[in-house]
Amino acid sequence: PIQIYDKISRNNCQIDNIINSVKIIKKKSPDYEFRTTIVNDLLSENDIYQIEKDFGPFKKYSLQKFHSDKILDLAFEKKTSFPDKILENIKDKIKVKNFQIR
Repeated sequence: PIQIYDKISRNNCQIDNIINSVKIIKKKSPDYEFRTTIVNDLLSENDIYQIEKDFGPFKKYSLQKFHSDKILDLAFEKKTSFPDKILENIKDKIKVKNFQIR
C-alpha cells in the first residue's frame, strides 16, 4: 500500500513517482503484469486489497510467495510467506480478472 511503501522498500521514495510510473506502465505497455512478493511480517491480507485500490485496476496481477532460499539480505533468512489458506482467501476476494498465485 502507498501508506507503507517507504517502510516496506526501506527507501525514502517519492510516492508520486511510484504512482506516475504505474500509470505510465498501464497506459504504454499493453501486456503488463504487476506482482507483489508476500512476506508475512511486512504485509497483511488487508494490505493486498489496499494495493488493488491504490494501483488498480490491473490487467494481470500476481502474488508471489516469498522464498528465503535465494536472498541477498540475511535479515529475511527466517521470513515466510502467507499460509496457503490466506492466499486462497485473497484469490476468492480480489477483483482482478487475470490473477494468480505463484
